[in-house]
This record gives sequence, structure tokens and C-alpha cells, in this order.
Amino acid sequence: MQPGSPGRRASAASRAAVVLRDVGIRLPYGARNPLVLAEVADRGLRSVIWNIDSRDWADPIPQSIAQRVFDEAAHEGRGIILFHDIHGRTVQALPRVIEGLLKRGFRFARWDGSGLRTDAVE
Repeated sequence: MQPGSPGRRASAASRAAVVLRDVGIRLPYGARNPLVLAEVADRGLRSVIWNIDSRDWADPIPQSIAQRVFDEAAHEGRGIILFHDIHGRTVQALPRVIEGLLKRGFRFARWDGSGLRTDAVE
């Protein structure tokens, strides 16, 4: 493949992505296109995308990060929340987010390799 070719970019994207238990992949920046999705499928993976963005990378205030998540979760009704674990403010916001979502009646789910589960992690 030539540098900068679509195939090379797709390969680079898949190498840079987060692989979730060998079945799912979160592509950087959520950047998805037919070529990248085809490569993901060829590897037997599923592309995972969030529908609630905490925007923790842009917001230095843990309380407003949490409030944004509450507002978006209420609007969406359910979803996958994007957080970046490299930010201290995210770590500070998470207890508030978890407690607040639970108080609002939301449940947390985990992927067990074949589907989402809301029971306790084994």
C-alpha cells in the first residue's frame, strides 16, 4: 500500500483504535467510513461508537462534565458515554456521574462477548 492510500489509512486507524475484548473496536475520534468498517468486519470485530460525549477533554470543571452527561443521558434515554481516562478532571467527575445516573434510574451494562449484560461482573 502507498503512504496515504485509503488502505494504509484504514490499517493505521485500526492499529490506533481501542480493541474491546477482541470483539469490538472504538476508532479514534469516532472516525468511521466504509473502508474502515470493511477492514473492521474483515477482522471479525464490531465498531463501537458512543452517543453521549462527556466533552471531558474540553471542560476543566468536573461538575459541568457530570451535568452534561446527565443532560445528554436524559435526552438519549440510554447509551454509551465517551470519557478520556487521561484527564484528572474525568476521574474527579466519574463518582458524581455514576451516583447521579444510578439515582436517575439508569443501569450500567457490560459487554460479555456476545451481548450487553446488566448483571454483576464475574
